[in-house]
Amino acid sequence: MGRFLLKNIFWFAVIVQFCLTASVSAQNNQGNVLSEVRVSNNGKMLELVGSFNKSKLGKLKIENSFEDKSISIFLPWSVVDPVAIPNNEVSLPESDSLDSLTINENISKDQKGTQPNVEVEILINTKKDTHASQLDVTSNKIRISLLNKAEYLKREEERLKAENERKEQEARAMALEQSKKDAIRMDQERAKMEEIAKQKAIEATEVIVKRFKEKKIKMMQVSIINASGHPKRAYKLSVFLGRLQKNYIEKTLGAKIDIINISNSYKSDQSQTSIHFRDNYLKPALFLANLIPGEQRIISMEDQTQKTGIDIEIFLGKDYN
Repeated sequence: MGRFLLKNIFWFAVIVQFCLTASVSAQNNQGNVLSEVRVSNNGKMLELVGSFNKSKLGKLKIENSFEDKSISIFLPWSVVDPVAIPNNEVSLPESDSLDSLTINENISKDQKGTQPNVEVEILINTKKDTHASQLDVTSNKIRISLLNKAEYLKREEERLKAENERKEQEARAMALEQSKKDAIRMDQERAKMEEIAKQKAIEATEVIVKRFKEKKIKMMQVSIINASGHPKRAYKLSVFLGRLQKNYIEKTLGAKIDIINISNSYKSDQSQTSIHFRDNYLKPALFLANLIPGEQRIISMEDQTQKTGIDIEIFLGKDYN
C-alpha cells in the first residue's frame, strides 16, 4: 500500500519544500514532523512522537464524534516522516476501545492564496464512545488522553465542579477585597467628614470669639426683670449690684454700671435665672453672674438691634432668693 500518492507537481514541490524545512526543525525549530504514533495504557493514551515547534503547532484541533465513533486530530504546519511512517494506516495494539488509525496529509493555500498550509490529520475509529483531549506538548512528544464517554463525562463534571469552586472562591475573595476597600473608603469618608466638622467647629468658634472679642467699654447699662413670681426680687438685686457691689464692679471691670430698668415680667414661672448680653459684654455678664447667687444661663441676645440702650438683661427665676 503506497504511502502518499501525489497527484500533481505542485503537491510534490510543496511536500519536498516542507520536508526540507521540517528536516532541520530539530536545529532551528521551524516545522513539525510526525515520525511515530504510539498507543498505550490499554488504548487510553495516544503519543505522537517527532519534532515539534510549539509556536508553529499552537493548540491542537481535536474533533470528537460520539455519533460516528471517530476522533480527528489535526496537526497544523506538519508533515509525516515517510521513512518512519511509510503507510497511511497505522497498526494498533489490541484494545477494547480503538479500532483503526489512519494518517492523511492535507495541503491548502492560506487566506491570501500565496503560502501553502500543510497539516496532518489523524483519524481514529473507535469501538466505543471515546473522547480525546490534549494533555501536553513538548519538543518531541504530544500526549493525548483517550477516555470512554462515561469516564470523560465524570471527569468533565469534576472539572466543572472544581472550576465553579475556583470561581466561587475568587468571587468570595473579590467580595472580601471589595468589602475591605469599602470599609477603608467609608473610614476615609468618615475621617473626612469628621475633619470637615472639626474645621467647621473651629471656624464657628473663631466667629464666636471674633464676635465676642471685647473692646474697651466705659459703661454697661443693666436691666433687671423679675420672672420668679416673688415680689421685690428685682429691686433687691438692683440694690445689691447698684449700691452694695457698685464700686467693686466698676473698679474690677473698669466700666461704670447703670441699672436703667427694674420691672416684673408678664411671665412669672421662669425656673432658672438667665443673663442676656449684647456683643462685647460677655465678660461683664460673666462677672455679674459670679456675683448673683445660684447658677445662671449666659445667653447672647438673639437680635442685637432690639432693646437699644440695654447691654445686659437679667431675668430672675425661681432659683434666685
